[in-house]
Amino acid sequence: MGCWNATCNVSHMPIFGGDKIILIPLLQTHATLTPNCCETTDNFTPIGFPITGVYNEYGGIEQAQTHDCNIAQLMSKKYFVKSEDGYQEYIPSNIEDLVNNIFCRDDTFVEINNPYFFPDKKAPVNFMMIHKKLYDSMVQEMGSRIPYGQTNNYRNAITAHFEKILTSKKEFLSLSCELSEHQDCTKADAFKDLVIFQTYREIEQEVLCPYSLHTSQWESIAHATIASPSEIIQLAVEKFLFTHALSACRMGYLCISGMGSQSEETAMQLLIARFIIQHAQKRTKRTTGVRETVFYYD
Repeated sequence: MGCWNATCNVSHMPIFGGDKIILIPLLQTHATLTPNCCETTDNFTPIGFPITGVYNEYGGIEQAQTHDCNIAQLMSKKYFVKSEDGYQEYIPSNIEDLVNNIFCRDDTFVEINNPYFFPDKKAPVNFMMIHKKLYDSMVQEMGSRIPYGQTNNYRNAITAHFEKILTSKKEFLSLSCELSEHQDCTKADAFKDLVIFQTYREIEQEVLCPYSLHTSQWESIAHATIASPSEIIQLAVEKFLFTHALSACRMGYLCISGMGSQSEETAMQLLIARFIIQHAQKRTKRTTGVRETVFYYD
C-alpha cells in the first residue's frame, strides 16, 4: 500500500510526510452526527490534551509527544476494534501505538459510562490533525485578546481560573509521594477537571465521567499531575484557547477529510483564502472594535 497526504482540519491544506502536526484525539458525542452545529463539540469532543509529532505518510503520527499525565489518562481507558465477530479489546503498548491503531482508524471505540447516546457503552473515537504552526498561531492570537469589558487577556484570565481549580483541591498541594487512595483520587480528580473543562456543553464529562479506574490508575494520573502542575495548567489553557479559536472560526471539532489522497492541490485553497481576506478586510473597515465574551466560570 502506498503512502498518502493527510488534511489539516483547519486550513484544509494537505499535510505531507515529515510535517510537524498537532493531533487531537476525539470522542463522538452522539450516535447521529449533525450538520447543524452550534457548539464546537456538537459532534466530537477532545479526549485529553493534544499530541505533538510528525506526520508519518500513512495517516498517523511518529515521534509522538505529550505530557506524562495525558499519557496516563489516555492509556487508562478501554479501547475496542469492531469486526464481524463483535468488539475486540485492544490494549496499546504506548501512546504512538494508541494513536496509530485506535484514533487513526474508523472502526474503533472507547468504553464509556453513560449509555444514553450509546446503549452498548462504546463510543466511536477518531482524531483531528492540524499543522503545528497554525495551531500555535491560533492559540497565541486567542490568548492575547482582551475580552470586552475586561482588563486581563484570555491567557491570563484562564490561567488564573485553572490555578483556582487546583487550589480548591487542598490535597493537590501536597508534594508527598506517600499518597493514600483518597489523596490519589483527589489529585486525579483535579487533573480531570482541567482536562474536561470548558468544552462548552461539557459532553466529555457527561459521557466519560466518572472514570471507572483502578486505584493504581488513579495513582498514576495523580503522581504525573503533582510532578508538574504548571505544565498541566499550561496544557489546559491552550486547550481552552484553541477550542475558543475554533468557535471564532465558525468551526467545530471534526474528524479529518482527504485521507488516502495523494493530491497536492492548493489552488482551490488559495482561491478560498483570497475570498476570506477580501471579505474580512471589508468587514474590518466597517467595524470599530471586536467585542469578545470570555467563556469561563468563576
